[in-house]
Amino acid sequence: MGWVWEGGLGRRITSAGAPAQLAYLLFFEPCAAAADPSRLLPDLLHFRGRGLAVARDGYTPESLHLAVEAGPHAAGHDQSDKGSFTLYGYGGDLAIDSGYGNDGDPLKSGGGRAHNTVLINGQGQPLHWHNQSGARLSGLHHSPLLDWIRVDAREAWNVRYDSEWRPQPTAAPVEKATRHFLLIRGAGGRPPYLAVMDDLRKDGAPAAYTWLWHIPSSMRFASAADRWTAAPLRLDGTLLTSAPGRAAGGARFTLTAPADGLFDLAGLVRAGGEEPGKSDSFWVTLDGRRRQEWHLGAGRRLAWSRFAPSLPELTNGIPLKAGQALRVDLHVREPEAQLARLALLPRAAPLPVAADAAPADGAASLPAGRATLLDPPLLARPIPAPDAPDARLTVFPVTTDPLLMTNLWFETSREGSHPLLEHTVRAVEPRFLMILVPGTSGTPLPRVRRIPCEQGVAAEIAWPDATDLVLFATGPAPLQAGGVATDSRAAFVRRARGAATDWALLDGTRLSLDGRDVQPAAPHPLATDSRRVQEAH
Repeated sequence: MGWVWEGGLGRRITSAGAPAQLAYLLFFEPCAAAADPSRLLPDLLHFRGRGLAVARDGYTPESLHLAVEAGPHAAGHDQSDKGSFTLYGYGGDLAIDSGYGNDGDPLKSGGGRAHNTVLINGQGQPLHWHNQSGARLSGLHHSPLLDWIRVDAREAWNVRYDSEWRPQPTAAPVEKATRHFLLIRGAGGRPPYLAVMDDLRKDGAPAAYTWLWHIPSSMRFASAADRWTAAPLRLDGTLLTSAPGRAAGGARFTLTAPADGLFDLAGLVRAGGEEPGKSDSFWVTLDGRRRQEWHLGAGRRLAWSRFAPSLPELTNGIPLKAGQALRVDLHVREPEAQLARLALLPRAAPLPVAADAAPADGAASLPAGRATLLDPPLLARPIPAPDAPDARLTVFPVTTDPLLMTNLWFETSREGSHPLLEHTVRAVEPRFLMILVPGTSGTPLPRVRRIPCEQGVAAEIAWPDATDLVLFATGPAPLQAGGVATDSRAAFVRRARGAATDWALLDGTRLSLDGRDVQPAAPHPLATDSRRVQEAH
């Protein structure tokens, strides 16, 4: 507990509110922090009552942390999230949850579209105010080689519980809703990585299946011919600001109305000082009239803020004619307030959802670098690189077309907006197989390709010093691919210099490589691997 406290709540107690500080003073008991939590805590844990499985490859801020939701139905704040996952690694969030959502809106945080899972025909697991169903963990295996987690989410699609906890069938059941996770641990310069496979079938007819991936607002998606990558946002340009403690400085913008109408002034701004609440406002003068306060309402990240006049006799909505110029003067009110762009937005237009998003059609905007500096001037500074880890995630869609993707923004119930990738295919069974490789800009990436596989899907992941093969069954017949033959539901094989060095049999009775049995036939299905066999001997 000492390690948890020092790395979490205890580290933040000085900036916490009065109730948390009072609780700290009243109830704190000294507890020595473990120097190496991995010696005391497991790398895979199933919280049975909660229905949550957590796998990780260590306890440092850079370690990989995978959490998988497979909980039973619980009265209260259930969400349509059975089989969803979150992923953290290299100091940053790589696949996120959309947070608290108790509003019953299927398009907000409680609905299926809010989670890293799969939609069927555009719909998530049935939701009526609260999700009223559950899932179960149907497979679990841990070793120094890999962790395997399997979720059966059919109940979340096919059953709803009424107010008396009696199961009721849904209107559109599904035949299969299984999701596998393989967390393969890193070694020899290879990063840890994840294989995710969805074995879904609604019925015998084709349907639209949509694989979802949510990332923080500080990251952006990029796509290539065979992959998608989420990486930290980097902004270029100029900021107008003032030095710490400096109470003077100004700049002038001249904005031209593109059409007749009412316009709101808005800016891409942030609080740049050590105390955000004391560095988040400017003085604003419109066409030489009386100056007004502009309270940015911004945090430490650049975000769009609408100007709200501080004078009671004024309201938002500046009437302008097409071609009419509006002169806007900014002056220091609180030192280190920062502005990167100023815009005139049509009155009904929403604010841009992101720092790098363009204002709506019909807006007029200027970057800070186009302002005229007054005497004394505001300071023009390059937009600094964000104080954030260089964490990124690359996803290789093995069995489906990477070009079938759309970048969107998802609006949560309480946490604002963040990027969302949607990957939709139409099929009877989509058989999504994704290879997820976390890292930084310097992390090596493998070559990934699909391997023909009878009654299943398989992928080859080629690293400089080894080649991995992952296989997942989708039918009843034995799996055969890449020299591997097995009756298991999932399998893993690693080869180096032409020889098999590691393997895993997951929910099966036998495994052979290149015609040689490495796991003799067992009387009952089991989950084992080469590392566990070595430990046993």
